[in-house]
Amino acid sequence: MFRIEPTPWNDPVLGKPQKRVIDHERDVWLQFVRSQRDGPQVMKLVWQGDVIPFEIIRVQVREMPPGETWYRSRFGAFGASNGIKPWDGIKPYHFSDPKLRRQAQMLAVEALLAYGDHYNGDVRSDDYNRIEFEGRLYRKSDFGLE
Repeated sequence: MFRIEPTPWNDPVLGKPQKRVIDHERDVWLQFVRSQRDGPQVMKLVWQGDVIPFEIIRVQVREMPPGETWYRSRFGAFGASNGIKPWDGIKPYHFSDPKLRRQAQMLAVEALLAYGDHYNGDVRSDDYNRIEFEGRLYRKSDFGLE
């Protein structure tokens, strides 16, 4: 199960650990890379040592009535990102098998729900963040996340 924890290394600029969302048993973790002005968020999924960059497009949804506000996210790109900078040390990732790509995307969906909107998914309600993938909206409860 994914959980938020500090990285075992220090950020070279901040001099302290960053955060990540990690599932130790499945050898997979997710980390925020950067936001792009008026564009998608750049993330990376590290799965069994492979670094997979991707983009998330996040929009606020307001339902009337009762005025509920929540956030819908979807992949803008998966395996690459125009927001990656040379100093990030992240290269595009090419999947050899569509089944592996889908499996990585499902891991990313689950990790993004644990991530929330900036490492706060553990305190957000089940319906606050929803990830759209393959025509379905996923919530934390779909993965047993609380």
